[in-house]
Amino acid sequence: MMRKRTITLLTLLFAGILSACSSQPTEQASQSAPVESNAMPSNITFASSPQGTAFNSASMGVASVLSNESQMEVTLTPFAGMSAWIPMLDKGEVQLGLGSSADASYALHGQNGFRENKNVRTLVRGNFVESVGLTVRKDSDIQSVRDLKGKRVASDYTGGITGHITTEMQLKANGLTWDDVIRVPVTTAGAAVEALREGRVDAAFGMSPFTPAVVEAHNAVGLRPLNFFDDYAPSQFNDIPQDLIEIIETHQPGAKPVVLKAGFVEEETIIIEFPVIVVTSTHLSDEAAYELVATLWEHYEKLHPIYTWLERWNPEQMFDPHPPVPYHPGVVKFFKDQGLWTEEVEKRQQELLKLVQ
Repeated sequence: MMRKRTITLLTLLFAGILSACSSQPTEQASQSAPVESNAMPSNITFASSPQGTAFNSASMGVASVLSNESQMEVTLTPFAGMSAWIPMLDKGEVQLGLGSSADASYALHGQNGFRENKNVRTLVRGNFVESVGLTVRKDSDIQSVRDLKGKRVASDYTGGITGHITTEMQLKANGLTWDDVIRVPVTTAGAAVEALREGRVDAAFGMSPFTPAVVEAHNAVGLRPLNFFDDYAPSQFNDIPQDLIEIIETHQPGAKPVVLKAGFVEEETIIIEFPVIVVTSTHLSDEAAYELVATLWEHYEKLHPIYTWLERWNPEQMFDPHPPVPYHPGVVKFFKDQGLWTEEVEKRQQELLKLVQ
């Protein structure tokens, strides 16, 4: 199981294509054949977001450890976002991907711009990700979400719906809707931040405070996140009413508000955080899924020095007793072998499976 492998990171020769058309994967990935479910593959494809995003950096680290410590070589392939690669995962044309738990749930059930992808399965849960929400330039006179009325706000995020959903729920939590702002459609969160940097929008989804593209923009022009709730400062965090919490939970399953001062967030600010998960599909064999989760479980410490997100990956975090999509059968076997599978988890698993029959 400990054969040394070298990760293959596809170069971004296709970066122009990815920027121009969010739904087009790389040519190599689009021509790859599905992995047969009864085989232990020698090579698998790990779909990722574009370079410069935190999801790409984390995906690269996970793929590297899997390549180095398992029997399989893992090829990291960049796409414009989860919306672009999840249909290929569902068909077995790529085998792994990293995304938010909410997006995985949307993709499984065909919600929020995704078509139904019934074959998507959970491999492991990763870390919780700090999501900054609406962000403006530091020199802007916009001080609150309500100040965005009549302003240009990045929208749509066709390469990955998280930015659109997060923006929508932050507007709603402060009494606004898309009708109150000027929508400026973008393909990806990275494109939104670039538009903010260049002054083409007044506010954009800020992603993680540690995302390289955001940090670069902050260093170049200065960025400032808006507090998630206009009426509740960080010092009033415990006073946030349940109806506002429910807006977050309804829009983004698994997300919750937190107070953060880190990365480009220079003052304590209320933002949200959500879990990310590695997803696979029913096309991957039980043996391969078992080995992949076992590899991450046994070698999690090798993830820690690679990227900030991965510092928080550990066995306790990897097992989610309330997953957003069903576990892969091979993963179920692994967690049963670890003594973690309970009647409650089995009930959740069966409920999810019934929804995709």
